[in-house]
Amino acid sequence: MKKLTISALCLLALTLMGCRELTPEQRQQRLDDMYGGALKTVNYRGHSYIIFIFDGVKQGGITHDPDCPCLEKGAEE
Repeated sequence: MKKLTISALCLLALTLMGCRELTPEQRQQRLDDMYGGALKTVNYRGHSYIIFIFDGVKQGGITHDPDCPCLEKGAEE
């Protein structure tokens, strides 16, 4: 009977501990771990771009880097 009680308490403790919410920092770290390797920064004609290539899924994208030097000069593109 003791083994059954201890097993039930352990299962209950594991269930309760598994239901915690991630902090924003932990969530960002998980995203960085998952997608960080798929992001590349390239320069083209004086502008900086971020390219997203996710291997194996045939998905990708490109965007103007928010840290591009042209945005510091006040130009918007």
